Amino acid sequence: MSPELDAPHAKTPTDQLADQGTPQLLDIHRTKLHSRFFNVYQYGLASDLLKDLERLQLNYDAFSRSGDARSAGYAGWLYWLLYLKGYTQYKPSSRIDDDNVYFLYLTRQYALQDADPTMRTMSAPSRAVERILRRFGDCDRLSEPSTATRFAEQELTPVKIFVRNPPGATDTLKIYRVGWEEPIRARLIDGHHRLFAARLFGVKHVRCLILCEREVIPVIPKTIDHFSLEGSRLMISDWVMPPSANVHCLEIRVQGEVLCRTRLTADNQRANESARRFSFAVDAEVSISSDDSETLDLMVLEDWLPVGRVGVRSSLRAPEL
Repeated sequence: MSPELDAPHAKTPTDQLADQGTPQLLDIHRTKLHSRFFNVYQYGLASDLLKDLERLQLNYDAFSRSGDARSAGYAGWLYWLLYLKGYTQYKPSSRIDDDNVYFLYLTRQYALQDADPTMRTMSAPSRAVERILRRFGDCDRLSEPSTATRFAEQELTPVKIFVRNPPGATDTLKIYRVGWEEPIRARLIDGHHRLFAARLFGVKHVRCLILCEREVIPVIPKTIDHFSLEGSRLMISDWVMPPSANVHCLEIRVQGEVLCRTRLTADNQRANESARRFSFAVDAEVSISSDDSETLDLMVLEDWLPVGRVGVRSSLRAPEL
């Protein structure tokens, strides 16, 4: 690697986004995501941890009912325990059996959580097996000392880092890149399993892409059939007409911060592909008041980036004009 990449430089926040969309190297050691797991399981070698987990008698039903399993997700430690236990069950045959604990967790519980509505397709066993095999395959490659570095820096699918300029108050994921002294504050990451596996197996760098949200999101056609905010329960339903057919979910924001997400479902009855509509139904507990000054932004996301928005006044119970 060149000295220019190895030496950190003090650069401005604007400079940090200059190379967005171009593959860069993420510094695993300084980024330190998923620390709750690694603080609980402090092993010098990944092989020792995997041997212990292979022998671990794990009661899936008991573990899956815990608060960490139900709500912490990637930020917790239990998700990754189930992930690695499932990996040890996969290793002997390179097959995902019906009693694989990670398969059970993904299809029975995690896929139904609202935090990532795109994961709901994982409740279908065949889709879940396909996704798990891809994740465990990356673990296999990253666990090979002689080839892991080349794989991580040249072949592994880049981790996507989603940012805003300037960052929002809840954009707290600190991502360090090779050659940069200061971290970039991310809103979302697509590639947690690659980052976790790289840290587990002692890989120093993985490829990443920085993707910045546009400052101005265009307003798109819509109708709002129902809108209500009773106490902390927010309910909104009807349809939107985004500029792309590749959208995957709707994100509800207030003052730039995310309240919740829900799926978008294509209206397959419409023959005109250029005018495809997507229906949605929000029913979530949120923290928001019905103050006149607050506007809910309904952001339509494509690959986790907003491509259209609808504004709704929280006090008017009707679409913003």
